[in-house]
Formats: sequence, C-alpha cells, structure tokens
Amino acid sequence: MRSDMTVGPTPTLPVSTPPAAPKKETGGHNRYLLAIAIFKLLQATMLIATGVTALVFRKADVAGLFSHWAAYFRIDSQNYIFDDLVAKLHLINAQTMKYLALGTFFYGVIYIVEGVGLALKKVWAEYVIIIETALFIPWEVYELFKKPSPVHIGIFTVNILLLVYLIVVRIQAVWHKRHSS
Repeated sequence: MRSDMTVGPTPTLPVSTPPAAPKKETGGHNRYLLAIAIFKLLQATMLIATGVTALVFRKADVAGLFSHWAAYFRIDSQNYIFDDLVAKLHLINAQTMKYLALGTFFYGVIYIVEGVGLALKKVWAEYVIIIETALFIPWEVYELFKKPSPVHIGIFTVNILLLVYLIVVRIQAVWHKRHSS
C-alpha cells in the first residue's frame, strides 16, 4: 500500500457561495462612453500639439512660412483663396500666438480631465461633458446661421447627439438606481 493514500472518508470543506459583486456607482460603463473618452483624449492631444506649435512659431513670420511651403508643394499662389489666407496670416503676431497656445492648453487640459474621468467610469465626467457641450450649443447655432457649411452642420449634429446620449445615460442610471433599491 502506498503511503500517500488514506483510508476512510475524505474530509470535505464547507462550500460557500462567493459574495455578490458590489454595485457600480457609475451606472455601468459601455463601449460608447469609452469611445467618447478616447475621442476626448485624442482631442486633447491635438489641442496640446497645436499649443506647442503656436509657442514654437510665435515669433515666426507665419505668412512667409505658409508661402514658402505653398511654393514647395507647388500650390497656385495666384488663387484668391490663397491670397485671402496669406492676408489673414499677416495679422497673426507673437501675442496672438501666445493666446492661441494658452487657449488650446486650457481646453486640452479640460479634455484630458473629461477623457480620463470617463475612462475611469466617473459619473462627474459625464456631467462635466453634458454641461460643457450644452454651453457651446448657442455658439454653434450662431455659427450655423452666420456661415452654414457641411463642417458646421456635422459638428453641431455630433454635439447634439453626444449631448442627448449622455443625458439619456444619466437619466437611465438614476432611474435604475431608484427602482433597484
């Protein structure tokens, strides 16, 4: 007989059910909120890159640089759109570039906070995005009436859909929390 074998009944340990998972305070998380978080973080990256670029070129002749690159890529400099753009670029000075950098850094930080908050499933991030998006709707409507374009219509539509979606998610979370207790 082998020494590792025992004679008699094998003792059994009591089996218990695992504790129930705690309820999420965030109202759950779904792939759409994660997609919004990623989009916000991409926006933040682009804004911060724009701010860095503005700081790097704040003392440069932006119109001259643009004209140089346009010539390099053989863009028709006799085009009226080109002329209008160069005329507007001549109005940019170091002070304007500094303000552009500060503004883009500010909004970049806001978008980082929103994106990280959503990625971490924080309810406050949903509220921040709802408030921020709602605050810009009047300006977007003004822009639509002032100069309607497919880009303005697209931005407005995406922001309205985002706003409605986040409001619905919040209402469902509150309703579910009240009726599950």
